[in-house]
Amino acid sequence: MTPTPADQDYARYMLGWIDALSWPEFELGEAELPALRAFWLEGEPADLDAIADRLWAWVDANGGEALPDDRRMILARMLICVAAPDNRELEERGYFEDLLRRCGVDENRIAARLPGGRRAAWSGDQAALAVRSEHSRLQRAKNHALLAFCVGSFLSGGAASPDPALTPLEMFWVVTLAGLIWLWYRLDSEQRGFQRTPGMTAAIILIAAVGVPWYLIRSRGWPQAQLAVLQAVALFALSTLLTVAGAGLLAPVDPVSLPAEVEAAP
Repeated sequence: MTPTPADQDYARYMLGWIDALSWPEFELGEAELPALRAFWLEGEPADLDAIADRLWAWVDANGGEALPDDRRMILARMLICVAAPDNRELEERGYFEDLLRRCGVDENRIAARLPGGRRAAWSGDQAALAVRSEHSRLQRAKNHALLAFCVGSFLSGGAASPDPALTPLEMFWVVTLAGLIWLWYRLDSEQRGFQRTPGMTAAIILIAAVGVPWYLIRSRGWPQAQLAVLQAVALFALSTLLTVAGAGLLAPVDPVSLPAEVEAAP
């Protein structure tokens, strides 16, 4: 069956989303995706039915409907959508868009990128380009948040006080640094299409040393999360060093500790 231009546009749109979002390790998906790309983007022949059968077999063997929000399960179903040579019914029913919602993708972002008749100004290629542009914007914002966190760690050292009770200035920096960690989490979850939960958000803000690794494992899957967790540990270690450096360089000198001859100097 020869796909129509509308089928091709919608398939490119789906591939654009799949390429833009981040996924846990999924060997079958990685094996099938090149053939799907070659079919829709380059016009190469492919046995779409056989690809769909293999993906359905994996879905049935790995929990199927019992795991509707598992990201590997979502990816498998998205690839099954791409393997449909006639995707007019899929587009009309919005099945692929429902899978995007399960990934946590905002409704407005989905609506703005719909191709074909539902949004004639958007072709599949344009949608993919827009998604990649949004991905880059979020990455830049994440980098700025991390840089601000490092600078804030250094400056917070200057607010250190020997008093065990938090001073207003120390409390300001505690809240500011926690807010920067939350900002990075919000940006990263949007970039990856990860559905945030109240419990995870509370852990990120209140117990970052636990909440951040938990989020990294949930959003990336364990194999990919290992490096991310090590990078988070390194960042927290750097933050501690910067705080100590800030305390040494920026903390005010205690007059009580000055030598007598310095105090007596005119």
